[in-house]
Amino acid sequence: MPSLQQLQDFADANLKQLDIHVESLGEREAVFTCVVGADDIGYGNAVSGPAIMKIADTTFYLLLLAELGFDSALAASSLNFSFLRKPPGDRNLRCQCRLLKVGRRLIVGEMTMYSEGDERPAAQVTGTYIPLVS
Repeated sequence: MPSLQQLQDFADANLKQLDIHVESLGEREAVFTCVVGADDIGYGNAVSGPAIMKIADTTFYLLLLAELGFDSALAASSLNFSFLRKPPGDRNLRCQCRLLKVGRRLIVGEMTMYSEGDERPAAQVTGTYIPLVS
């Protein structure tokens, strides 16, 4: 498993379109803070659904790479979103990710999204990735 700094360096080098900060990294879990930009704001000055989806998928992918290695080939199989409350557009998002199952054929994860300063979840996400073997 890489260090927190190695994962941050990978994100900085490869995901320049997102401003993601790795807050903690443990065995099969991580916490990320994602800076909300003007492009992420939707109707009603709230973080848009597509922005939440983008952040959830990206943080899940980063945790998978930390668990399996940066050279892992993976394909998203499913992402399921439950939007629980409207996250205000003037706050960054915090994403708690954890891997529920890491198998040979499927990897299942769970992401819970929060607005900074609010302990109530804004969205609950589950996802599945498929490891690709060449």
